[in-house]
Amino acid sequence: MLLTQRYSKQIAGVISCYDRAGYPSGVRSHGIHWAIVGGESGPKSREIKTDWVLSIKDSCDYQGLAFYFKQWGGVNKKKNGRKLLGRTWDDMPKVV
Repeated sequence: MLLTQRYSKQIAGVISCYDRAGYPSGVRSHGIHWAIVGGESGPKSREIKTDWVLSIKDSCDYQGLAFYFKQWGGVNKKKNGRKLLGRTWDDMPKVV
């Protein structure tokens, strides 16, 4: 992803989360600064669960991590959009 490449030299920790990959429980934010979350897209994509996305967002909020919601995905990802809770989430990690 372009955003990851742009910041990869300045930050060490990016976690990219897709629904079927699961969210590792008990993950600590040590070394992670940014979570990029999104659903699968394409003809064989599977539905992303809202509760799953919100649980990651809540975890990011609690731990002070940047949260970027990429897309809902699906066969027609543009139609499904990328709004979560009525807005887009484009947080970026602080570059030190």
